[in-house]
Amino acid sequence: MLINCPTGFSFKARPWNLGDRCEMLDDTILSQGLLQQTMADFACLEVVNPGPYQFTVGEKADWSKVSYADLTTANIQIRAYTKPTYDFDTRCERCKKIMPLSLDLREFVVYPPSTEGLECLATGTPVEKLVQNHKLKIKILRGGDSPLLAKHQKADPKRLAVIYNCMHIASILPAGETKELTTFSAIKDFWIKQSWEFGDEVDDIIEGLTGGADTEYEFRCKEISCGADNTGVLPLDLLFFGLDQRKKKGRQPNRSSELLSIGSLMSKT
Repeated sequence: MLINCPTGFSFKARPWNLGDRCEMLDDTILSQGLLQQTMADFACLEVVNPGPYQFTVGEKADWSKVSYADLTTANIQIRAYTKPTYDFDTRCERCKKIMPLSLDLREFVVYPPSTEGLECLATGTPVEKLVQNHKLKIKILRGGDSPLLAKHQKADPKRLAVIYNCMHIASILPAGETKELTTFSAIKDFWIKQSWEFGDEVDDIIEGLTGGADTEYEFRCKEISCGADNTGVLPLDLLFFGLDQRKKKGRQPNRSSELLSIGSLMSKT
């Protein structure tokens, strides 16, 4: 199987097997936020096209250097190659009822990174952006940032999205100031005081730089008395990777003109 990532990075892969599940019983891997990297490494056989990374064709990839967007897209493709449908339980936001849902992972849309994003990945140089008169230097989150990301999110679970965005920021020079904010705590303290519009603008910049799979999905509540339309985000959690074998109710518990689907990215070798 050939896995094609948004940046042009591609590699040969095999589907996950039962032995991979056994290896993942190591609590250290989970506690350090290394689940995605480890599962991708299990499946990866050899690099076909290094894309913006300094990888050697024919050898294994170093997942600590791969962007989160490429890593996520790769794992969705590997999961679709291993088993194309993903069955799980979800909750309606209106009536709060829990119901089973089945997604075809091959239908998720993928969009490419910008030219700036590819250059940032290749050189490691942050991209400078002006957002509401604040000067931001934005970097691209990579697999090697996983342990620190997991540590920050574990310490402040109420602000998972805030932490994810702040990890993309190398520094901020606030409007009217002369000293840059460079520490994670200072950047996070600045972030939480900003407007919703500021957050939306930075979100758009990060998404444009990184590209990746659009992991949002839509579903309609199956309760006759409700029928509300919902939007969810594909959870790349233990269940997604086949590591939670508990059963529930008989089940195992926009941005570019060049949009592709996971199915179109997948190709056999």
